[in-house]
Amino acid sequence: MNKEQITGRNKRYLLFSYLLIGLFLFFGNSQDRVARTQFLGRTVFLPFTYSVREFITMRELKEENRKLQLLIGDLVIRNTNQETMLNKLHNSRIGFAVADTNYILADVIGFSGDFFGRTIIVNKGLLHGVSVDNPVFATQGIVGRVIVAYQNFSIVLPMNHSNFKLAVLNRNSGV
Repeated sequence: MNKEQITGRNKRYLLFSYLLIGLFLFFGNSQDRVARTQFLGRTVFLPFTYSVREFITMRELKEENRKLQLLIGDLVIRNTNQETMLNKLHNSRIGFAVADTNYILADVIGFSGDFFGRTIIVNKGLLHGVSVDNPVFATQGIVGRVIVAYQNFSIVLPMNHSNFKLAVLNRNSGV
């Protein structure tokens, strides 16, 4: 048998099957036809209808998943922006009591060392109340700390120096 004969035979079987199903559903009163239709729906056509429902459900779930991914992306961006704003706000505050602290205003009078080992020389020293390990601030934040204090001047190790170390306390974690 060749392929055309097999295809023709399959078409005849399919036509015969449809004819039997049609006759099966045609005879009887309306209640019998409804009962037979429900029987065919629960038995013969169940795999087909189940598959169609599953495909429809999968398509709807894919669309919902795409929408949720977009929403998650928007929320992540919004959350990141809010964290950035919160960090900027939190970092802009100085975390010590101003009333309990004495400030000594000083001017930079020079620099010492090469580019990477540079230190700052200020015009205040031991006579003005400056001592070793005092923090040095500017209006923008921490500049460094005093590493040597002489009578009339001090040497400040800047914050961007490789040997700079500063103890800090994180209010949130207590570390």
